[in-house]
Amino acid sequence: MHSTGNQIIHIGYPKTATTWFQQEFFPGVTNFTLVPRKVIKKYIIQPTPVEFSAQSVKRLIEKEFGKQVILSEELIVGSIRSGGFNFIHTINMANRLKYIFPKAFIIVFIRSQPEIIASAYGQYIKDGGKNKIGEYLEPKNATQMVKLRSFNWKFLDYNHVITLYKELFPEKTRIYLYEDFASDTYNFIKEFSEENGFIRDLDQLSFNDKNKRPNNLSVKRLANRLRFLRLFFPAKWAYGLLHHQKIFTHRQSSKEILGEFYEQIIDYYSVLNRLLIDKHNLTKISKFNYPL
Repeated sequence: MHSTGNQIIHIGYPKTATTWFQQEFFPGVTNFTLVPRKVIKKYIIQPTPVEFSAQSVKRLIEKEFGKQVILSEELIVGSIRSGGFNFIHTINMANRLKYIFPKAFIIVFIRSQPEIIASAYGQYIKDGGKNKIGEYLEPKNATQMVKLRSFNWKFLDYNHVITLYKELFPEKTRIYLYEDFASDTYNFIKEFSEENGFIRDLDQLSFNDKNKRPNNLSVKRLANRLRFLRLFFPAKWAYGLLHHQKIFTHRQSSKEILGEFYEQIIDYYSVLNRLLIDKHNLTKISKFNYPL
């Protein structure tokens, strides 16, 4: 249980139920104040190095929201789509947090790489993306600057971020598995609340998915590419009209979404995930669908 004056910073990863925590769980915590995401983005993420002032940000947050606060923003760790800008953004944000709240508690959620990549690609398509999975993962004929803003396989080697935060916030960095949350949400949240000192009426929670991806990404991607289809997709009436067509309602598995890259992803992350067990004692990943 934390004492008055603590800060808890939830950094993501993206696609690990961050939207649910930000919209459903954290706002109802009665003994902490949730700092709005727009404040985090405006005063912590967006300022250039010459504009950023840790003391100014700390004073602003404490004045407006008090000393017992929660910050929850997955863009602190960075976007999966851009790989944390080759970790440049990731490291910069971690250091900014250390300067602002050197004694904060850090919450990190991770997720099996095939699942998180499929989910991130689904978000990309949902947001209007047009590329197939191969071009998303490995852009062809891209300049070095484009590659810095593209998917980076190393970004989902969780050892880097976990080690970084454990060094900056020793004994105060807590790692959770998205799969634990998804498989038994109520009991997970109960233990999560107790461990982090959150007072929250759990019976008032809604456990609905806050950010569903389209059922068939191939169909949605086609709609993104063809302007006239975008006028209708994904309108609710269009779904209703086409609900009897299997191609539109079939919810693709992660393996189907990743296609020929699935085995490559398994091979790439299996060695790295074994390091999660050896270096960080995350033996629980063996219970779930993590490449090992």
